[in-house]
Amino acid sequence: MNVRTIKPKESAAVITSRIIDKTQFPIVGIGASAGGLEAVEQFFGKMPKDCGMAFVVIQHSDGSLGLKAIKEKNGVVVVQDPATAKFDGMPRSAMEAVIADIVAPAEDLQSTNEELTTSKEEMQSLNEELQTVNVELQSKVADYIRANNDMKNLLNNIEIATIFLDKDLNIRRFTDPATKIFKLRDSDIGRPFTDQVSDLQYPDLENHAKKVIQSLAFCETAAPTNDGSWSNVRIMPYRTHNDFIDGLVMTFTDITELKKLESELKKNEINHPARIRRKGTLIPGRYS
Repeated sequence: MNVRTIKPKESAAVITSRIIDKTQFPIVGIGASAGGLEAVEQFFGKMPKDCGMAFVVIQHSDGSLGLKAIKEKNGVVVVQDPATAKFDGMPRSAMEAVIADIVAPAEDLQSTNEELTTSKEEMQSLNEELQTVNVELQSKVADYIRANNDMKNLLNNIEIATIFLDKDLNIRRFTDPATKIFKLRDSDIGRPFTDQVSDLQYPDLENHAKKVIQSLAFCETAAPTNDGSWSNVRIMPYRTHNDFIDGLVMTFTDITELKKLESELKKNEINHPARIRRKGTLIPGRYS
């Protein structure tokens, strides 16, 4: 038989912090066999009237079943030392079932109870502090969610395709316009950016991204797409609030109209090489 006797003065507080539900502990159940009345009388004889607990005494009970029910509710099981019991059947049964938390003589149970009561009060105070911390954390989480939603709406509304990458070029997050250039889905978060299918004709994109990570200098390139549009690709280091580099930010700005205008200007230069004056403004061109 594996019996572990616990000294109340050494272990009650430790046991209480581990298994007592402080909001339910004030109700104490006491079970006793037919000959256990003497131990119960000794227990209450040393119990102060203002202990702050309610007691339920059940005699002629099946001790093991009652103790198991207490353990299932996270209660503390205190068993009289069989060596001091007039009838040792119930305490030995509890110890054999390994459901006893404290084993002590009846005359020592008062000190055990006082320690448990003190521990209960300390845990109630700790629980109040934890509740306060929990409220503060919930408030911070709400602030974080609100800030995250604000940033997401801002990035989507300015209609600039943006992709955030970590140091290993894995996707951290992206804006809705980015899905028009890359075949991105929510399930792609955490995956390598280089595995994504894109309409962008930019074969050096991966190399440029790695160079930005190494040099911490931004890179800007105009790149065409398969449908004939153009994007200005800007790759910048992602800096945290304490100026720590934690990845990359890639933006893709549509410059298709700008490229069309540039192309038209070049055509005009070729077709009209003379210098043109319009409303007092000189427009340079090729001329001989």
